[in-house]
Amino acid sequence: MFLEGAISVASVPREGLYILLAVGCGIGGYLAQRHFVDTEIDAYKSQLTNKEMVVALKQRVRTGQVLDAGMLEGVGIPKQFAHPRAVRWEERNSVVGNPVVSPVEKGEVLLWHQMDMGVSASVNDKISEGEKAVTLPVNTVTGSGGLLRPNMRIDIYGTFSIPVAAGDDGAPRQELVATRLLENVVVVAVGTESGLDYGDGTIGRDKAAYNTVTVLVKEKQVEKVLLAMELANAGGTGMYCVLRSEMDKAEGSPRMVPASEFLSGLKPRNP
Repeated sequence: MFLEGAISVASVPREGLYILLAVGCGIGGYLAQRHFVDTEIDAYKSQLTNKEMVVALKQRVRTGQVLDAGMLEGVGIPKQFAHPRAVRWEERNSVVGNPVVSPVEKGEVLLWHQMDMGVSASVNDKISEGEKAVTLPVNTVTGSGGLLRPNMRIDIYGTFSIPVAAGDDGAPRQELVATRLLENVVVVAVGTESGLDYGDGTIGRDKAAYNTVTVLVKEKQVEKVLLAMELANAGGTGMYCVLRSEMDKAEGSPRMVPASEFLSGLKPRNP
């Protein structure tokens, strides 16, 4: 019978049990390590596949050479390795027809500071398909103190008075709220300067004052911006251009902060 021919555990010498146990632990450890390594490899592959399309050169270009569309190609780079000043593929129309201020090698990613946005360009050339250019009125405070330059990326916040529930007396009430309207939008012009004469997007000291800022927005965001401007004008509130880090690419969900919430967090000073 089968049971008669089987070797029972009890009949295995103690040394043999130790060997079997060691072998089992070794196999288990190997499988666990293999699973960990496979998981890490999959995570790394996932990061590599999360790419950003940027502009690269198909050929070497010399200083002063004007770029045309045939010189450019899109290449995918993992987002964590993409240069913050790289020209994105959807922005390629902005550089076509303009010269470079330094040599760019074949296959090299094109950076904004390598471009001389010369007089051959126009603001229209900087607008890609599906985008619109919207001009916002600003002053010294709402326009970031004169620090804005073409090709910068900024956030735009707004403060508005909105209707809230009536008080105990039944009278209508308004409350001041603040919220982010747009995030990571490109500045195409400050005042009448569009960076067309400045390759690095700078403006001369005598031209630093401006009262308008023109930004690129998605087509579906135009109505939102226009309504926000009208609400700000009607309520005596405002829209603010906020500088952001070039390394900051996170786009979080906007939140509306009422003045009552802000004030409730303030603690009165002791006399």
